[in-house]
Amino acid sequence: MFKLLLCAVTLSTAVVFSGEKEDWAKKVLEASGAGALGTQVVDQMFSMYKAQMPQVPAEYWDNLSKEVSSDGFVELLIPVFARNYSLDELKGLEAFYKSPLGQTLVTKQPQIQKESMQVGAQWGQKIAQKVMKDLQAQKK
Repeated sequence: MFKLLLCAVTLSTAVVFSGEKEDWAKKVLEASGAGALGTQVVDQMFSMYKAQMPQVPAEYWDNLSKEVSSDGFVELLIPVFARNYSLDELKGLEAFYKSPLGQTLVTKQPQIQKESMQVGAQWGQKIAQKVMKDLQAQKK
């Protein structure tokens, strides 16, 4: 009976601890602007899809944009952060994101991410061109 009670107390403590970590993970994600970054990524993907699929009506993309929520993205990230960071790390991250330097990062991150995606696309194109060139050279 004592072992059963000990197991129950241990499990309930783990659940409470897990809930606390998830609460802190959510605070970190909110402080970091993760939802806004997620929205930015989705908007960029939709722009790319619109260019690749011009036959799809604009109304479809407008409706889909309304369905995609940054809150949903943040909710998906909470367990990832809770699994990969300790409670102390989450508290430290939240403090960082609320600091002046952290706020600078949050403010500049969307533009940095946008430019990074553009640079990454250019880099990917160069690699693809090299692969094609190398493969053509091997056929000779």
